[in-house]
Amino acid sequence: MDAVGFMNKIHSNSHRLRVALLIESSRAYGRGLLLGVSKYVREHGPWAISLQEQSLSDAVPEWLHKWKGDGIITRLENRGMVKVIKRLGVPVIYLRNPPPNFQGPTLLTDHFVAARMAFEHLRERGFRHFAYCGFDGADYSDIRKEKFVRVVEQNGMRCH
Repeated sequence: MDAVGFMNKIHSNSHRLRVALLIESSRAYGRGLLLGVSKYVREHGPWAISLQEQSLSDAVPEWLHKWKGDGIITRLENRGMVKVIKRLGVPVIYLRNPPPNFQGPTLLTDHFVAARMAFEHLRERGFRHFAYCGFDGADYSDIRKEKFVRVVEQNGMRCH
């Protein structure tokens, strides 16, 4: 079954889907994603969820090696995870930086749109001096900084 088939199964409710959620619970963003999935399951279930608390770069959970399910939703960054997921042969939806050459659904932030929305929000409130405060070395923060600076400069202003 490919990802389209998986999504069709989700909406058909033909049986209780077995879905592994490989999403970090150590960060607020991951917990927010888990909350969103739980709301979706309550409205569109039934799903049998496999989940354990973990961080973004934790090792592959032992249970996943022998897991039998219908699909995986993941946000983890672990090279070993890619091998296990490929071996399982189930549809996967990536919520963060898919591996190279991944051909499947991803749900990623459009950093340029986020930067433009932030700039417009601040400008509408009368701000004329802009700066970016983020996390140096964090990929998402570095990308957002680049996009925010670009949006500010495209509007003829300077970003500190």
